[in-house]
Amino acid sequence: MLDPYLDDRLLSNVVDAAHSLHSRTLNISLGEQIVFKHAVVISTFTFLIYDYFCTLDREVAFVWSRPRTFGTYLFVLNRYLPFIDLTLSISALEVFLSPEGCSRHYAAIAWLNILGVTISQAILYLRTIAIWERNRWIMILLGTTFVTMLATAITATKLMLNSVQLKPANPNFFFGCDLIHMDLYIIVSFGVILVSETTVVLLTLIRALKHLRRSSSSWVHQLYKRGFLFYIYLLAVTMLNIMFPIFAPLIVRTVFTDIQRVLHSILCTRVIFIIMSLQNEQERAEVANSCNDSLVYSRSRMTMDEDGMILTNVLDTFATPDDR
Repeated sequence: MLDPYLDDRLLSNVVDAAHSLHSRTLNISLGEQIVFKHAVVISTFTFLIYDYFCTLDREVAFVWSRPRTFGTYLFVLNRYLPFIDLTLSISALEVFLSPEGCSRHYAAIAWLNILGVTISQAILYLRTIAIWERNRWIMILLGTTFVTMLATAITATKLMLNSVQLKPANPNFFFGCDLIHMDLYIIVSFGVILVSETTVVLLTLIRALKHLRRSSSSWVHQLYKRGFLFYIYLLAVTMLNIMFPIFAPLIVRTVFTDIQRVLHSILCTRVIFIIMSLQNEQERAEVANSCNDSLVYSRSRMTMDEDGMILTNVLDTFATPDDR
């Protein structure tokens, strides 16, 4: 029969070993966590700036050379808000702040993230409504999903911010905010974003099966192909932001939210550029055939094409020539 004392010591050693393994795998030192967070935020900002200059020529050609519409303002907000978000994120890591100052920083970053993701989702929704030819039931479905997503995200963000507890940081050790508690409401926010993105993907897939069969345009095939790739990237990062906070140390739980914010902006911007390049090709073809007045597309009023699709001026920004 085994000695009970030996059993207790064995159990104690196993527990200590488990705690030690957990400490080595998940609870990395505070300094390492801060360095990791710095690296992710700065790398994300660098990627945003790089993509901006890579696509600036398309912005000038496809956006600023056109008449201003509501879609133009959505584009501007989607394109430029991440620069403000990431500037605040970097300043929260680089500047010594009081707990009150950190709390204000966290709140500003969180609400700007909600605003930015909402704008990106709105662009994807408008695009989905456009390819579904403003189908009434699709508009009701997406409208309900959008309102539910927004209300849930706002509520979860408010609860998360209320749960945040901070303490004064040691200026001799590091700058930034010293977070000591935050509830996992962020998972709820990303959960509803996941539902929203999945809804858009499924609706786009259903429409693509019909659209691609009747369209021989390589541009349309390219649009759907890239669009699905973009959605997959967004879904992957959203899943990461749902799973990572469960296992990650407290200070780095939200480290990938900036990546998601930037990817939403970049990928939605690229979808818009693809669509606008298609529109540009169509307009040049129409100018070449301007002798036929029936081929001229009026952008200032509601129109109907040979497929019977009706698009408003807002949705027109996100409609391809094959849609019209």
